[in-house]
Amino acid sequence: MSRTVLITGATGSVSSALLDALDGSALNLRALVRDRARAGALERRGIEVVTGDLGDPGTLPHAFKEVDDLWLLTAMDPRRPPRRFADFARDHRAAFR
Repeated sequence: MSRTVLITGATGSVSSALLDALDGSALNLRALVRDRARAGALERRGIEVVTGDLGDPGTLPHAFKEVDDLWLLTAMDPRRPPRRFADFARDHRAAFR
């Protein structure tokens, strides 16, 4: 069975480069975006797109369902402390395989 990889900030330059590198692999790629309207190119490539905001943990449970690996590739925002995301990941680790 293929591993599911969640990549955050999927419309950004670093995440886009990672998705390019992993495209065609045996992995199930899942891209987390805040704005689905910017993710059309990802969907056309067959990449699963999910919407959510790392600053709002309530928007994330569906993104983490049955995820094997997480690539957290987002810029730090002083208004959104990383601790919130760390708490969410800890509280929802059961969603990970």
